[in-house]
This record gives sequence, C-alpha cells and structure tokens, in this order.
Amino acid sequence: MLVQEVHLPSVMAQTCQQFTWLVLMDDAMTPEYIRQQMEIYRQRCAVMQVLYLPPLEDISAFYHQLAFQYAGPQKYVLTTRLDNDDVIADTYIEQIQTSARQVSQVPSVISFPHGVQIFLRDKVALDLHWRANHFVSLLETIDEHTHTVFDFDHVQVEKVMPITEKETTLPAWGEV
Repeated sequence: MLVQEVHLPSVMAQTCQQFTWLVLMDDAMTPEYIRQQMEIYRQRCAVMQVLYLPPLEDISAFYHQLAFQYAGPQKYVLTTRLDNDDVIADTYIEQIQTSARQVSQVPSVISFPHGVQIFLRDKVALDLHWRANHFVSLLETIDEHTHTVFDFDHVQVEKVMPITEKETTLPAWGEV
C-alpha cells in the first residue's frame, strides 16, 4: 500500500514538524477498515488530522473555511497539494516555509520544479523539471479572498498568479 510504504514515511520524516497535514476523506465512501487504518496512521503522525467530508455543494467554500480554521491567529496561510501516491523530500516543508518568508508578493505560488516520476512496476524513475507541477504551494493572506491551492488547476497556475520558483539539487518531490 503506497500510503503506508511511501507517502506516510515521507511526511513523518520532515525536518520541520511545524505544519498541519489535513487528510480529506469521503465520509460516505470510506469503509470502516480504511478508517481504522487512518486512525493508526494518525496516531503515528502527530501533524496529521483526518477529516471525513460529507457531500459538499461548494468545495471551494469548504477549503476557504479550513484555511481560516487551521491558520488560527496567523496572518498568512500556506497550502500545498499532496496526493496519496506522492512522496516529498525530508526537507520539503522546511524549504516551503523558508521560501514563503522570502516571497515579495502575496498571494504567490511557490514551486520546486525538480522532481521525479517513479514507475514501480517497470522499476523506472524519470528526473523531471516541471514548473507547474501538482506539488505547488500557495501563500495567501487570511481574509475574505483566501482560496487555497485547490482553487485552481496546477497546470494553469502561471495564468492565475506569480510563481516563485525554487531550484533544488535533489528532487523535492516524487509521484509514484
């Protein structure tokens, strides 16, 4: 299972643990055995919060509400895409937070274009440079205009707002 073998260990190995990892699950479609497994993962990973979502009329409004709820008294919120078949470098969160402090324009998208596509069955990994990858992060001010990174298609990100591109020597992310 990719979540247990690849995804979860990469999140737990982060050098910076000052973040909240929201795992969004479909309440109606998640069987009990998966809920039990998610609870085991949550107990192992202090930054993980599992939310079971009912059917939503307006998912964008829900993401907006989450941003307000989890940002607390902070002035800014930083949201990042991460799917269950993804892996991140152990310094990924640290690099995003450092980059966010250096951004000159808010809102802004932060991208680490160097990544890797992994094909387990074929035992092949492709080294990629993809500016608009789905690991982009969105730095925003918490206000009535807050959107979150899920409000736009990552492929179209350059049409939405400025990108702060951060190069890394090693791949910052991987998609399995």
